[in-house]
Parts: sequence; structure tokens; C-alpha cells
Amino acid sequence: NIPTMHHSLWLAIVTMTTVGYGDYYPKSLLGYIVASILTFVSVLFLALPVGIIGNEFTACWQSRHQVLLKTRVRKCLLKWGYTAKDLQLLIQYVDVDEDGFLTLSEFLELIQQMRVGISLEHAVDLFILFDTDQNGQIDHGEFLRQIFPEEYVQETSRHTIQN
Repeated sequence: NIPTMHHSLWLAIVTMTTVGYGDYYPKSLLGYIVASILTFVSVLFLALPVGIIGNEFTACWQSRHQVLLKTRVRKCLLKWGYTAKDLQLLIQYVDVDEDGFLTLSEFLELIQQMRVGISLEHAVDLFILFDTDQNGQIDHGEFLRQIFPEEYVQETSRHTIQN
């Protein structure tokens, strides 16, 4: 009962968008099978991008917590007058064993001394985030990269040029 190609296109669009006006509909078994397949495929076709977008949104939403923690530490450092050049001093201040690295306990002491105002759990999350090589310690470069990324790039460029 679909007289022209234009009408069949109309039926396909109405079926894919699940509007289903009912002005054109299949009457034979083959027509119902084709319309059913079209409906099923269109649902899959529209669901795929929604799933991809939803997954990316979830990943961004979960990483926002890390971004907020880093921003909070950066603002606290700047509020107390510390710059990227002072990070080495801060590390030395809490580095009990004087090895140039911050262990978790030393890092927690630094966060407490800075009065950032984050929970112990968030401070541990921050330590894990900063420890990019996952050796259980944070060095000056790892700290600098997370808190002052522009200065990290400049320092890395200087070391590359000198070598």
C-alpha cells in the first residue's frame, strides 16, 4: 500500500524516529518484516553514538574530581605566595629522610601544613595522581608537572637544550 518511492522514504523516516503516524504502514508479512528490521536497525544506529558520548561524559565527570583537587592545591600555593620555583623548598621542608622524594606520609604532612582543606582520602588520591611513575614517591618534576604544567614544560625544555 506504499504507492511511491517518496512514500516509502517517508515510512522509513517515520519508523526510524519512532513517530509512527500511521498514514502509511505495511499490510503484507514481508512488509512487516522489513519495517521491523528497519526499526531494530535504526534503534541500534541511534544507540551507538549515544553510548559513545555517554562513556566520554562519564570519563570526564570522573576526572573532574582530580582537576578540582589539583586546582585547589595550586590556588593554595599561590595564595601563600609560593611559585613553581619554591616547590623544591617545600619538598625539602617535609622531606624527613632528605632523599629528594616525598613518600606518602611526607606528602600528607605537606598537604596538612599547606592547609589545603582536603580529606585524608583526597590527599591520598592526589598522591596517587602525582606519582606518575608509580614508584611510591613524588619527586620535584612529578609535583611540578601536576601543579604548574607550564613551568614544567619550560624546565624540561631548558634541560633538553642544555643536554
